[in-house]
Amino acid sequence: MDGVWHVDGDGRKMLNTPVLQSVLRERDSMGRETRPLKGARLLAWTLAALAAVALGGHPAEAAAPPERVTLDQDALVYSQMTTEGRVVMQLIPGDVVEIEPADTGGEWCKVREVEVWGKSGYALCQDVARRRPTAEAPPKATRPPEAKVPPAVGSPPAAPRVTKEPAAKPMATVTEPEVKREKRYTVQVAALVVERNAVALKARLEQLGFRPIIHTTTAPITRHRVYGGEFANREKAEQTAQRLKVDGFPSNVIETEGGKFSLEVGSFVDLNEAIDLAHSLQKKNYAPKVVSKAVSTPVHAVRVGEYQNRSEAVEVLEALKRQGFTPIIVGQ
Repeated sequence: MDGVWHVDGDGRKMLNTPVLQSVLRERDSMGRETRPLKGARLLAWTLAALAAVALGGHPAEAAAPPERVTLDQDALVYSQMTTEGRVVMQLIPGDVVEIEPADTGGEWCKVREVEVWGKSGYALCQDVARRRPTAEAPPKATRPPEAKVPPAVGSPPAAPRVTKEPAAKPMATVTEPEVKREKRYTVQVAALVVERNAVALKARLEQLGFRPIIHTTTAPITRHRVYGGEFANREKAEQTAQRLKVDGFPSNVIETEGGKFSLEVGSFVDLNEAIDLAHSLQKKNYAPKVVSKAVSTPVHAVRVGEYQNRSEAVEVLEALKRQGFTPIIVGQ
């Protein structure tokens, strides 16, 4: 809703006539349903209505500030709240990020990297909620209060002779110098689930004059498995597996819970590919089933170079963009 005031072309602050007319019409309508408002009550009602319009409703509750954590494991950050979306960042142990819940179920968190480039996206909360433990400082030793001795009466006794033995020399201690880990950067061209696709991309980059490497890690990615039926015993399952092979659908016999057996015909990251395979099996009079589950899956990240400062990494990133790639800078 527009406010009560607006600024005209000459910069003058003027009443917003349409909004004011709407408030007055509402006042007249209430006057017809109840007894007329007069004097100070009418003025108070009008001022309250104008204030409500100007404020535009109740103030929103202040959102809880994001939590800042230091990661102790690798984590992938996606552009959307799905593991099938585009990977916008790959975080490593030691990265500092700000996280906050992104959905009501608590499965996804919104993540913003605060030390390097400040990009943001979505990651599974279980991957970014971990932090490095910080050792607590030992309590400071306090000196006990000295006991007060009452003054002696008369002559003090002679002090006994004390022979001092030479103090033992303390043993020298050797401390290893603390090695500070320098922040380095690399340019990630893509993170692929299929290893042969990562190898093909690496070869293409080498032809363009770059020196890429493949960094393999794991991430929870939803896989869609297509089964060609469930059977009470292995013999029947193997017979159906032979029929599937003749029809052009090779499969593997897998033992499931309860002592039953299923025929896995395919496993896909793309749900549409799994559905297409299930339709093909239905046309051959099989009873397929698609089962989707997030599993720890190897991810092959194709990266170029290792740089001590971000400016060098940016130069390589721009060169890759000119070749048609969509790379990102990753701290390591």
